[in-house]
Amino acid sequence: MNLNEQMKKTDNIAIHRIGMFLEKKSLEDQELATCLEKETKTLQECWMYICNQFLKTSIETNDGCRTNGADDEVVFGMAIEYYKNGDIEMSPIKNVVTEINLSPAKNKEVKKEKRNKTKVQLEQGGLF
Repeated sequence: MNLNEQMKKTDNIAIHRIGMFLEKKSLEDQELATCLEKETKTLQECWMYICNQFLKTSIETNDGCRTNGADDEVVFGMAIEYYKNGDIEMSPIKNVVTEINLSPAKNKEVKKEKRNKTKVQLEQGGLF
């Protein structure tokens, strides 16, 4: 399945953005364009590779969560590395959120839900 077909089949905004970047970058990088045609490489697996890379370098916060952040250039660089490097072996990610939905409607629902939880906690005697 080609890159455009893969982007059409995903609801994951991160995978879609990576696909758009790779598509644009392949216009100026012939080696990348050739690598993108490999049947053994997919955008979904590329995303899993990036998540694995972040998991390796993430730090654990006091509340037990793992966190990491990076600029777009770092993420896009990892995507290029995934497609150009034929020796990458994938392993499944456990207990990591790999879906991102940044739709404005969903974000408003989540914020409203968090406000309501905070309000209930305050009414019950505070947050701590």
